[in-house]
Amino acid sequence: VELLVDQPFRKIAGRLTGFTVIEHLSRHQPRTPLVVVSDRSQLPKTAGLIQVVPRLNVLGLGCRKNITNQEIQEAFIAFCQRQHLLWRSFQMIASIDRKQKEGAVQYLAATLNIQAKFYSAQQLSAASRHYPESAFVKQTVGVGNVACASAEVASGQRALTERFATPEVTLALGRIKNS
Repeated sequence: VELLVDQPFRKIAGRLTGFTVIEHLSRHQPRTPLVVVSDRSQLPKTAGLIQVVPRLNVLGLGCRKNITNQEIQEAFIAFCQRQHLLWRSFQMIASIDRKQKEGAVQYLAATLNIQAKFYSAQQLSAASRHYPESAFVKQTVGVGNVACASAEVASGQRALTERFATPEVTLALGRIKNS
């Protein structure tokens, strides 16, 4: 059995025995079973390939008040498509505490079967400075960047993507630090 572990997950894979480790899909031997550890959505669908999806991703989220479930779901789908991520790779949604009662945020967390974690503007303020800030957002919620800052605070390291924005929703990717 061959094993391919995407670069971001090699630390968690540790020392695995019983596998022939390959560094790239082009090295895969046809007719040999292959296990791929990846959060990516663009793997070829072939017989003998099993994908293991680590749930280490954090979705940093900012949104306007009273957005609809459809708006948040469409933004999430577009974000995953742009980043080539599988939805099941997310472990949590992170946002500012003002969004804690936002129905669409709770809907998305429930739909993905993940927890939603919320932070105060004070908790997000230091991380927010690492990213482009909006004066409007800062005036409205007390911090100039919610999506990237939330992804950073929840994951323990800088956001891996720039913010992705629709007119109603901003999203960013974080990954739990121990990966």
